[in-house]
Amino acid sequence: IPLGYVVFAIVTQSRLLGADPQEKVLHLMGLWSLIFLLTSLSLTPINRIFKLPIIIRFRRAFGLYSAFYLLLHITTFFVFYLELDIAQLLEETIERPYIYRTPPRENSISLARARVALRFVLLTPASCAQPPNH
Repeated sequence: IPLGYVVFAIVTQSRLLGADPQEKVLHLMGLWSLIFLLTSLSLTPINRIFKLPIIIRFRRAFGLYSAFYLLLHITTFFVFYLELDIAQLLEETIERPYIYRTPPRENSISLARARVALRFVLLTPASCAQPPNH
């Protein structure tokens, strides 16, 4: 639905995207990636609490939607803001170490939890790749 909204706004050249359409598209793609990721991650606890096994079937789809919208978010940034300049992309990545690195060791327990959470988030689509045989 969000991609359809953006395509419709671009094709009809309407003012749905506001004064800065690149920023609106970038934020929409990032927001929907996060929404789909959180939805995908919440389906297992919902299944365990409410005993609704039917919703597990949608977990992989939501994870793939999240990855797709994240790819659109990164592509939007690369195309509209960096104008396909790979050197500038590397510079932006180095300038923002929070993209690829964890914060300095202040509290080893919270750092360990952050790493576990990051691995969980990154491996969720991989764990959903093969549905279990029942």
